[in-house]
Amino acid sequence: MRYAVLAMVGLLLLASTAQAQQLDRRGIPYRAWDVDAGVGFQSLASSDGRPGADLNQTDWDVSWAGTVDVGHYWTSHLKTSVGLTFLQSTTEWESSLVPAVPGGRGYAATVYDVNRLQVSAAGTWQFLENAFMHPYVSAGARVLVMDVSAHRDPFVDVWTSTGSSRYPIEGLDRDYMAVRVRPFAAIGSKSYFSERTFVRPELALAFNERGLGQWGARLAFGVDF
Repeated sequence: MRYAVLAMVGLLLLASTAQAQQLDRRGIPYRAWDVDAGVGFQSLASSDGRPGADLNQTDWDVSWAGTVDVGHYWTSHLKTSVGLTFLQSTTEWESSLVPAVPGGRGYAATVYDVNRLQVSAAGTWQFLENAFMHPYVSAGARVLVMDVSAHRDPFVDVWTSTGSSRYPIEGLDRDYMAVRVRPFAAIGSKSYFSERTFVRPELALAFNERGLGQWGARLAFGVDF
């Protein structure tokens, strides 16, 4: 019974907070928080999304993505937010030449199983007041965290002029974390179904040392409170 009463009190407090609006210095009302969840896609340059890649690789990996964001409005226009993007797991292969024996050559394949999560922090400026649609621009940083499991067999097949043979090399079984930090910019709009519920389409670009490192789009649904 005690826990039920506490839960009811908490719900009442949450409800009263959700109904309250704040006023900025110009007297314009706004709700201080919003939260949304959505789906979309994220296209990453191989140098960003593959732990074994180098900056000279220019191909792209496309991943479906789920997103969750929480934002706090400081005025009716200025917001800061944090978010999570859940990217698809991936498996990558890297092949390297092994000078195993005189006169022969072999290629050792390293397999990377990668789980990826991206954390973002951004500042947003939202245009218009008390409108059905609010365009906005955002800028901030994305932190791509990759949980990597790398494996390489302790042998390589070596080809010579007389045939092939299996040659022992140093194997690899290693779990580690790789991190990429990238600045990004986004444009979108916050369009309302009702006073507090909204849909948010968004396009975003992120950049690495060589230029464009990520691009993607998402569609999120959320609520102000």
